[in-house]
Amino acid sequence: MRPERVKPIGPGEMFLMRYWPKLMKFLITGMILGNLFLFAGCSAMKPQTTGEWAFHAANLADTLQTINHGSDPCYVEDDPVARSILGEHPDSGETVALMLGISAFHRFVSWEMQRNDVPMWVQNTFNAVTFTTKAYHVVDNHRNGVRPWGDNQPVRGCIQ
Repeated sequence: MRPERVKPIGPGEMFLMRYWPKLMKFLITGMILGNLFLFAGCSAMKPQTTGEWAFHAANLADTLQTINHGSDPCYVEDDPVARSILGEHPDSGETVALMLGISAFHRFVSWEMQRNDVPMWVQNTFNAVTFTTKAYHVVDNHRNGVRPWGDNQPVRGCIQ
């Protein structure tokens, strides 16, 4: 038997294969810069609102890292809570759903504290602790070679 003839790659497919990664980096960078531009007025916000945005920014970075390493066979989910919910190789849809739930829960708690006139030091402590925890995960992932997009760079080789 002869193998079937494979259809040659067309110019549109060639264009996408060559420029898709660059286009995605451009779009994501544009989204980040656009958000920074839109949130430039956040410095005039109340301190608890600024802490809220800081948490959500760190949660977004963690979400992108988790989605990126979920499709990489060299990495497995190390956080025991996330592993019990998402598994060792998280699916992107499940990851987005979990992280949106975490953001919604964080916002709900912040709203309730503001609505019930909880002292500012408690609100600021809540935001500082949750942001620091999330930022630690982002930095630890980055140190281990997990990137928000593109190719991951395993530090200790491929773990399988």
